[in-house]
Amino acid sequence: MRTIYILLLSSLFLSNSLFASTGITSQKNIAYIADGKASHQLDIYYPKNTSTKKDILVFIHGGSWKSGKKDSYSFFAKGFAKKNVVTIVINYRLSPEVLFDKMAEDAAAAIAWVQKNAEQYGGNPNRIFVAGHSAGGHLAALIATDRDYFENIGVTLPIKGAVLIDAFGLDMYQYFTEISPVSSSKFYPAFTSDPLNWQRGTPLNFTERTNVPFVGLVGERTYPGIILGTQRFKEKLKEENKEMQVYTMRKKKHVGMITQFFWTKNEAYKYCLDFMASIK
Repeated sequence: MRTIYILLLSSLFLSNSLFASTGITSQKNIAYIADGKASHQLDIYYPKNTSTKKDILVFIHGGSWKSGKKDSYSFFAKGFAKKNVVTIVINYRLSPEVLFDKMAEDAAAAIAWVQKNAEQYGGNPNRIFVAGHSAGGHLAALIATDRDYFENIGVTLPIKGAVLIDAFGLDMYQYFTEISPVSSSKFYPAFTSDPLNWQRGTPLNFTERTNVPFVGLVGERTYPGIILGTQRFKEKLKEENKEMQVYTMRKKKHVGMITQFFWTKNEAYKYCLDFMASIK
């Protein structure tokens, strides 16, 4: 885990230098829940020309549900903003302070704020996409499938499509019970040892409740649990006559699946943008 933060910090420094002269701007540390907590803040990166309404992409960072912060992913947001997408990176509460469901509630609240406020930044509130890497991919999938997270705050599911970047935990129950029943205890602070929570935290269990389209980007050399979980998620959607396109990124490991977005000519951008453009 230390490696990913060294790489992200290096990318952050370089991205601040390389993007300084581009036609994008940002607003940072905006409270999407007015409680004074940094965990309830977001940053918005957007093209300076706000006269036309653009697609919106909300990014949820990874970190095993226990670490990470929005500031480390400005390179991702700047990259998509440079490609004419209003991009938001969010903070959310982490374990052991809260369980996964509270994290998902935070993500839903952030997107609800975006839906109400993004027009002033040139965003189209009817075209909100969510993306997440690793544990963030799990949360993105969970709020895109389990409608309760939005319905509980009086919002109709606003997600137009979901981009899952090496998402961990799409079948969290299988991970706890079959793939890694011994080492999975390290995730108890986020999911507890109660199998009912493992089921509640499994996006695959709620696919019948959603019509949100998905695209998955998976590293060829990533963790086996991610490959298996993504495959099972795709198969479940297929059983319900829903499609999910999955792209395998050659030679990529788990960390490389997010740091690749530092290079704006990387093919991962094309997969994401083509997916967003295909949804009418």
